[in-house]
Order: sequence, then C-alpha cells, then structure tokens
Amino acid sequence: MRLTIFIISLLLNLNVIFGQTVILQIEKDEYKFEETIKVIIKMDFDTGLAKQPRFEGVKIVSGPNISSTKSLHDGIKTETTTWTYILRPTQSGLITIETPKILVNGKEIQEQIKTIKITDSHLTEAEKQELKFKWFVEDHYKPEGTLRYIFNNENGYIEVFKDSKWQFDRKLTRKELKILSKIH
Repeated sequence: MRLTIFIISLLLNLNVIFGQTVILQIEKDEYKFEETIKVIIKMDFDTGLAKQPRFEGVKIVSGPNISSTKSLHDGIKTETTTWTYILRPTQSGLITIETPKILVNGKEIQEQIKTIKITDSHLTEAEKQELKFKWFVEDHYKPEGTLRYIFNNENGYIEVFKDSKWQFDRKLTRKELKILSKIH
C-alpha cells in the first residue's frame, strides 16, 4: 500500500515538474523612457519551483502582485498563478525581460526571454534627470543603500533601504540631532 502511494505521488510530482508552462506577456516591444512596463508571467505549476526573475535596466515599481486561479473541468484540475510587475526603465536601449528560472532535477531552466527597446531621444538630459528625481521621490522602492533620517528635537534614527524594505540602521546622537535641526 505504501509503495502504491509512493508511486502515485512520484507520478504526480513528475507531471508537475515536466508539464510546466510559463507564459511571458509584455504589452509592446518599444517604450518611451517615461513609460512604465507591465509584465505578466503566468505559470501552471507549483511556483515554489520558480525563482523570482531578475530585471536589469529597469526598476520594479510594483510587484510581484500574485493571483491564482483553480478550476476543475471534466475531472482535470488546473491551477494558474500569475505574477504581475510594473517596471520603470532606468536606461535607454535594449532591455531583456526574462521569466522566472524553474528548478527541474536540480537544474535551472529559463523558459522565455523577450527584448524590448527603450527610447529617450525625445527627452533632453535635463528632462531625464528631472524624471529620475521625481521617480526617486514618488516610488515606494528606493535604490539599495538609500538613507532615511527620522528625527524631532529629542530623538532620531536612521533607516536604510535594503532587501526591498526600510530597515533600522542606528540611533542618532545628540550632536547629530543638533546639526540636523539647524539644517531643517
């Protein structure tokens, strides 16, 4: 009986591993520097087998926003998980968007790769710098290592943006509080 359960379990797991489908959807092939890019990744397997994709030349504005649907049709169970990202270009030129890497038998497999073009020729250098500053202020996600000072007349501390979140760094000294109160 145990052997039968083991064999059935093994077959089900093999189906999950070898029957994987990943679909990468991007609305268009060319974007202006000031536009955001919506990336949708659909997977029909246990996403615990997938590593989050790395994005280069873009910054994550939002995501992954994860949704999941399950259905049963003619006795066949299907499950689809969707990861949605909103990205913002950080450079012009060709940018590669990849699906998550999937672990199959201890090896990483890349399903799909798409290249998009980012154009900024319609913007002056000053306009690009102004956009970058505006985004720096508005975006929830900050560049790694960004510091945030929180203080009043009596207390204060520093936070650092690390691993996609704000983390306590250290308490401010009385001397630092005095200097900061003069600046403000």
